[in-house]
Amino acid sequence: MILANLFFINSILFLIGILIASLISFNSSFLILFFIIILGFFLNIFKFNLSFKYILIFIFVLLFGFLYFHFRIFWEQRNNFFIYNQKIEFIGKISSDVLNFENYKKFTIKLESPFHGKLDIITSKYSNYQYGDRLKINGIIEKSLKPNQNSVSFYPEINFLESKPDFKLFSFLYKIKNYFLNQFKKFFSYDEQALISGIIFGQTSEFSKSFKEKMNNSGTMHIVALSGYNVGILVLIINSILIHFLGRKNILLISLFTIFCFVVMTGAESSVLRAALMFSLMIIAQNIGRIYSFWHALIFAALIMNILNPKILIYDLGFQLSFLSILGIIYFKPYFDILFKNNNESFLNWKENLTTTLGAQIAVLPLIFLNFGKISLFSLIANILILSFIPLLMFFGFIIGIFSFIRPFAYIISLITSLILKYEIFIINFFGSLNNISFNLISVFLFILFYVWLFYNIFKIKYYSIKNE
Repeated sequence: MILANLFFINSILFLIGILIASLISFNSSFLILFFIIILGFFLNIFKFNLSFKYILIFIFVLLFGFLYFHFRIFWEQRNNFFIYNQKIEFIGKISSDVLNFENYKKFTIKLESPFHGKLDIITSKYSNYQYGDRLKINGIIEKSLKPNQNSVSFYPEINFLESKPDFKLFSFLYKIKNYFLNQFKKFFSYDEQALISGIIFGQTSEFSKSFKEKMNNSGTMHIVALSGYNVGILVLIINSILIHFLGRKNILLISLFTIFCFVVMTGAESSVLRAALMFSLMIIAQNIGRIYSFWHALIFAALIMNILNPKILIYDLGFQLSFLSILGIIYFKPYFDILFKNNNESFLNWKENLTTTLGAQIAVLPLIFLNFGKISLFSLIANILILSFIPLLMFFGFIIGIFSFIRPFAYIISLITSLILKYEIFIINFFGSLNNISFNLISVFLFILFYVWLFYNIFKIKYYSIKNE
């Protein structure tokens, strides 16, 4: 068996092991795993005819994924020591960027002895703390209701002790990001600066409750969920500039370093981390003359992310939406390209935006329905009207941040940017105010029939294209 295929299969089996462990209790999981192992032996005997050593490897990896999840849960519980629901004094160091919300600030601290673990702090929006600050805190710790979130302390008494960042690079990157965000506040209205901050850095903390609701209702929240689109634009800008001055190897190293810095600045959200890993593999493959495999890169990204945090497979909606959307674009988009005769020559590239949005939306709709019970009827139209301007907004946003010290130049660019932002906010507010579809039993049945019809047509197109070849 080819080494790449062996890695691919084992990665999937490792993720399946994590999936079984996270869905079912420890004892029940063993019964499910035993059934899968027996089934695997019978399938091998009657169909696949793999050698015995491969079967043993696959079983070991499946069991390893299952045990790894439970080991990580045990390890986290052992290394997290808090006293809940009573006022206590503790010391910790800020280990994340400080996020500014509409009415409060939020950051994560790493606790010092005698306590252990990470804890989220909610404090006044007028407080002034930053990454690396060591704090003495007096407050009540409340346990999180969600498995993938930290425990939290709301508005405790805080005394600053000293500033001592663990990583100077992280501190520098957070300062750069916050500098950009502060410049946006000088040039744009509240909603405008919140939107462009979201588009460039994935920063949604300053969205008002009503605006966030409008984005969800219009199906446009994904434009501030950083993805391969944003990482791709960033890499393209870097390559376009450096190709005139540096060699291929230096551009590779700078591109990889820039992607790493961008991930740190944006808080390492699931969507941007997945995109960063896949783009890094693509850049490395291109520079060493190897073939880039999308499927291997996708599984590699999922594998690394689940090794870092195995709870995201089930408990992180952002992780699930990110992977489903990219699968939808790869699998469904070619079908819609044929259906709408997309040749990348439409006005403002609207056909490309339409087929890309359709592919991604079709893939994530079932997950959105399961989590929220409704879907946006007008998201396709809203996304067609918005997506074409996202690269321009990213470019102008970087220009304003970099050249903000040249006030007249930055001001002129901000006027153009403000017009585009006003247009996008109008589209979001308009389509976000329209009613969404809620589902009953009949509509769920029609929903399933639609997907059956869609898969049938995709299979038919692929079957005839292979037959004609």
